Amino acid sequence: MSIELEYAVKKDIRNNSVIRQADARQRAELRRMVAMAGFVVAMLLFSAWQHFGRLEATRRVEQLRADHARELAVNRQLRLNLERLRAPEPLAAQAARLGLRPPTLRETLVIERLHQPTDVGAVVASAR
Repeated sequence: MSIELEYAVKKDIRNNSVIRQADARQRAELRRMVAMAGFVVAMLLFSAWQHFGRLEATRRVEQLRADHARELAVNRQLRLNLERLRAPEPLAAQAARLGLRPPTLRETLVIERLHQPTDVGAVVASAR
């Protein structure tokens, strides 16, 4: 029983006087690893930034192409409407409905521009 008692008692050893010195090689290796990990993370972030920028530019180009096609269709429709409205037959029919008629030669007044070399900015009109 006395043997068991000796092992049960634990000696209190003071380690206050032990001073641990920093391992410079271990710190340098840690710094190197942290710098390398930071570089890898920075490269991944840069790559992701470029990738998503390219995706955004592709999406924007497709949107602009769709807008351009839509505007071409609207332009084509507006030109068609303009040509339809400029056609002489519908204009004549609409004028007839409104009671309009072409002017006679007697009702027509022709105005000509006379050129005078003395005053360049002035315009004089005369009636025939």
